[in-house]
Amino acid sequence: MSSLAFMRTVVIGLFSMVACLACQYGGYVPAAPSATSGYTTTAIPRPPGLAADPQCFNKTGEITVLGSDTFRQRTSSALDRLPDEFRALVHCWLKSILERGVDGNSSRNGTWVTVGMFYAGNSASEYDFDPDYRAEWYAAGLVHEAVHVREYRNGRPSGGGDGELTSLTVQLEVLKALNAPRSMTGQIETIIKNIDDPACQYWITPAPLTPATH
Repeated sequence: MSSLAFMRTVVIGLFSMVACLACQYGGYVPAAPSATSGYTTTAIPRPPGLAADPQCFNKTGEITVLGSDTFRQRTSSALDRLPDEFRALVHCWLKSILERGVDGNSSRNGTWVTVGMFYAGNSASEYDFDPDYRAEWYAAGLVHEAVHVREYRNGRPSGGGDGELTSLTVQLEVLKALNAPRSMTGQIETIIKNIDDPACQYWITPAPLTPATH
């Protein structure tokens, strides 16, 4: 792998890493955040016609999105891009999607699988500098996080190499369904192929306090 390709893989890996951060917080479950000025809430219901699995963690299918106008629009648009199968999965397992820093804590970034809460600030915006990374990446990332919650609620590995491999495999399926560019799918395939290589194990790397920059 060239040094440039490796660095791009590492940057992408930093996003996917958020799925296992709940473990790094020692199982701490945050209280419902009190949003700072400029952030509001949107409730996105499960679209009509999408089947609700009786085993769903999110029984109502409604997802609360808390953040800035731009963040809430990005999240809504990303959900709308998903094919029914994958959108149903997100509404089944995620209960809330929050912009990083909504409660004044800019370092918060991660998925709390116990409550289906995803702090998604990085994943929604950190690839704006690269024309290859558009809304398809965020849409697939939402599914990635929902899979982590699903695995946890079903008593299967939700973090570490096994949990990441499961979520990455589904994330790749989503990207292919969205006809995402090869630059996206190729990066995920590289991580999956090298899942046992420490150089690709982003889940053991400390989380960045700020979004990745170019």
